[in-house]
Amino acid sequence: MNIPIAGACWQATAVPAIAVGAWLLASFATAAPIRIHPENPHLFEWRGRPIVLIGSTEHYGAVLNLDFDYRTYLDTIHAAGLNLVRVVPGTTLEGPATEVWRGGDQNTMAPRPGRYIAPWARSDRPGYAGGGNKFDLDRWDGAFFARLKDFVHLAAERGIVVEITLLYVLYGEGPDNGNWSLHPLNAANNVNGVGRGDWHRYNTLDDPALVARQEAVIRQLVTALNPFDNVVYEICDEPYLSGASPAETEAWQNRMLDAFDGVRRKLPNRQLVAVNPANLYAKVDRVHPAVDWLNFHYASPPAAAPMNHHLHKPLGFDETPGNQGTNALPRRREAWAWLLSGGALYNNLDPSFATDDATGSGRVKQPDGTFDGRAVRAQLKVLRDFMSSLDLVRMRPTETFLQHRPQTAKIGYVLAAAGRQYAVYVPRGGRPARFVADLPTGEWRAEWIAPADGRVLANESFRHEGGPRLLESPNVAEDVAFRLTKL
Repeated sequence: MNIPIAGACWQATAVPAIAVGAWLLASFATAAPIRIHPENPHLFEWRGRPIVLIGSTEHYGAVLNLDFDYRTYLDTIHAAGLNLVRVVPGTTLEGPATEVWRGGDQNTMAPRPGRYIAPWARSDRPGYAGGGNKFDLDRWDGAFFARLKDFVHLAAERGIVVEITLLYVLYGEGPDNGNWSLHPLNAANNVNGVGRGDWHRYNTLDDPALVARQEAVIRQLVTALNPFDNVVYEICDEPYLSGASPAETEAWQNRMLDAFDGVRRKLPNRQLVAVNPANLYAKVDRVHPAVDWLNFHYASPPAAAPMNHHLHKPLGFDETPGNQGTNALPRRREAWAWLLSGGALYNNLDPSFATDDATGSGRVKQPDGTFDGRAVRAQLKVLRDFMSSLDLVRMRPTETFLQHRPQTAKIGYVLAAAGRQYAVYVPRGGRPARFVADLPTGEWRAEWIAPADGRVLANESFRHEGGPRLLESPNVAEDVAFRLTKL
């Protein structure tokens, strides 16, 4: 059956038992998509409200892995009070030898043989390295697009934004250290003869036929998802690890951004696209004109947010664990520090989710500790509630609020709507945090909060006649947050 969509024809394979009519009706009647806030370009606005996005995400295979129960996964994220997930839309995968967290066949980006679904339809010719028939790059797979749209629709119903990572870097050639040997755009895996180069040339402009297919899948995905209000994009994950030179990779990424922007200009909804400039942190001096926001990986310490505030774009910390371990405290510290440094999006990889466990209920042993996904998600919910209580549109990161702090260490991270509201995160306990705030005259409410569980540790209301006021936290073992509001 040939189905026309966005000016193209794609071959529909057997569509899974999904309420296609429901998502089709809902997807074409959405509100305006998530956008940059018109009054604060460092922030997102969604469904009429300023918003920061916080997630704790499975390893990006929710759609491409047919064994993963994404409805249960989205229910779990929603029940945890989080509002972001990140997925790869079948444009890459990993091999079974690429063990992540639980090992074996539990990496969601490494489907079992015959359980991988991609945007491209299968041909009638056997020989795909991951089992089954090779891909026909001239046809789109209707079952894949039905699954992708259903995922996004269910997320929208639950108040969850979906970050779509359109393309991916390749980390190597074989199943032990990469995914080129399994990639549909490898000539060995398609009937079209596309993709005859080495893995480290995938993210370059070397092969015009390969580049054309990369551009085509971007156009098809963006067109298919344009009706949804809960989609943001990343053009490519970790392009700086491609194996090509930085100049070659940048030229390729800019070409992909041109393709994205070219199709976006023809569609009703202007959806946002990001680039991933670096692991750790780096100052970014310029970006392609199509870029709306930026994200960083492993950005601990969270210097990238204040370092790049001058770009006046939302900034994301989009993948972790970082370099401080895997349990709840390091995740909590980096998330609070990032958002109170002016970031707009935080997401950590959550190894408690696996191919056979969409509830994320397991405690996962790792070399540097044990990851308890339920604990991490519960603590991120405290952060989301805290951020939702703030006057986000007016708040900016600041250093001037904290006076008399030790010169040898950063005492905390501060967002301020000057003279109206202040939010502080102090990542280290062991002694009370003391600082001096220069406040205007008025009635004020101060609250010290435990980031681990949201308890109010101390609070007071006071009348202030203007000028400096000493503020002191309770003595806590780990970390503490502070909210000061003019009444």
